[in-house]
Amino acid sequence: YFVGWFMTTVYYPGITSVLAWVSARYLSVLLGFSIVGAECMVLAGFFLVASYALNALSPVLAGKFQVSTTIIKLIPLLLMAVIGTIVGLGNGMVVENFTTVVDASKSSGTALFTAVVATAFAFEGWIIATSINAELKDPKRTLPLALVCGVGIIMLIYLFYYVGIAGAVPNAVMMESGEHGARLAFSTIFGQAGGTILFVFVLISCLGTCNGLMMGCTRGFYALAA
Repeated sequence: YFVGWFMTTVYYPGITSVLAWVSARYLSVLLGFSIVGAECMVLAGFFLVASYALNALSPVLAGKFQVSTTIIKLIPLLLMAVIGTIVGLGNGMVVENFTTVVDASKSSGTALFTAVVATAFAFEGWIIATSINAELKDPKRTLPLALVCGVGIIMLIYLFYYVGIAGAVPNAVMMESGEHGARLAFSTIFGQAGGTILFVFVLISCLGTCNGLMMGCTRGFYALAA
């Protein structure tokens, strides 16, 4: 019970705040704001408040928004995975990125540990889905099936997505530029207008993730009570 209480009051709000901040950084890139400036923090606060208001005032609408953003987020991921990989294999960028070490100062053990931490964070949010188990029909069957199939599908999609990214820009550019590097990758493959549109889809997917985490926040105590 204490672990559930801690996650509901500390962990869930903390990770939700991070996603609101990440969403604000992507929007700041689109608007030309600094990703470390005051504008970005104001946007992060707005996303956080808006997400809470949506889940508190209309849980049904929040659920529909979640499903919609999940579908939308697959569009840029799949396009980059397929087209980026084809282009990268054609121009040799994929092979170069997978055979070139950008930062040789780190030992292989340290680099592997850093990668494991980043990967663990990427899949950590799935545990929050258990906060709505009291509201599901037949949760003992539905929830494990959704988690196993969902994680497997998303893992494969993101694996090929990052291969596609590796076919668009060098690793050094991605490591140095962060969100700007992702936009550059989309612009390189799909042109300036297409890259901007697909980058908006990425922003929507971040907002969907933020909404899903907020959904867990607002359901946490109810799950404990149930």
